[in-house]
Amino acid sequence: MKIFNLFYLILSFLFISCNKDNDTRIINEPDNILFTDVINDSIITSIDSLVLMGNQESEYCYKPFPEDSIAFFDLDLNNDSIPDFSISHSHWYYDRESTPTSWCHNFKNYCIEINSYNENKICSDSTNTNTGFGYVPKPINYGDTLNNDNFWKSRITGYINSSQCYCVYKHPTNYIGLRLNKNDISYNAWLDIEMSDYEFKIKEYAINMVDNKPIIVGQKK
Repeated sequence: MKIFNLFYLILSFLFISCNKDNDTRIINEPDNILFTDVINDSIITSIDSLVLMGNQESEYCYKPFPEDSIAFFDLDLNNDSIPDFSISHSHWYYDRESTPTSWCHNFKNYCIEINSYNENKICSDSTNTNTGFGYVPKPINYGDTLNNDNFWKSRITGYINSSQCYCVYKHPTNYIGLRLNKNDISYNAWLDIEMSDYEFKIKEYAINMVDNKPIIVGQKK
C-alpha cells in the first residue's frame, strides 16, 4: 500500500509539473501575430443595383435587384489557402400585402451571417439569442482579450433587418472574435468588419499563431 501511495504521489507531481511547464510556455512564448490589412477593403454585397419603385398609394422605396440573392466571402485567417469562415450577405422579397402600410417593407429583408468551416468558432454572446436567427456576436472593443474564457459558437448572425420575422439587429461594434481550431489546438483571432443593409466590408484581421495564446483585439504584432 505504501508503494502504491508513493507511486501515486510521483505521478501527481509529474502531472502538476507538466501543466505548470505548459502554462509557463504559453505565457512566456512571444506572440506570433499574422496581420492582414485588406487594401481598399473587400466589399461584399448580394445587390447589383437599387431601383426606385412606387405603388398605387404613391409610396416609393428602393427595390434591390436581383430580387432574391446571396453573396459569399471565404475568409482565410492564416493564409494557408484553406477557407476558415464563410461570411454571407443576403436579401429577399417577402409579401406582406395584408398590412396596408408594409409595401416598402416587402423589400427590406437583409441578413449577414458568419459560418465556420470544420471546427472553427466565433466569439458569441451567450445571453443574446433574441434575433430569431440564433446566436449573435459578443460585443467586443479595441483592447479586449480573446481567450478560453469567451463563449464560442460555429454560427452567428451579425446583422438582420427583416419584416418577415420583425427582426432588427446590428452588431454594436466593428470587431468580431474568431477562433481557428486544428488538431485540438486553438488560435485566437479578431476581425474588423462593417455591416449594413446593402453590404459588408472586410477591413483587416489578425491571428495569434501561438497555440492557445490569447490575442488583444486590434493587436497587429
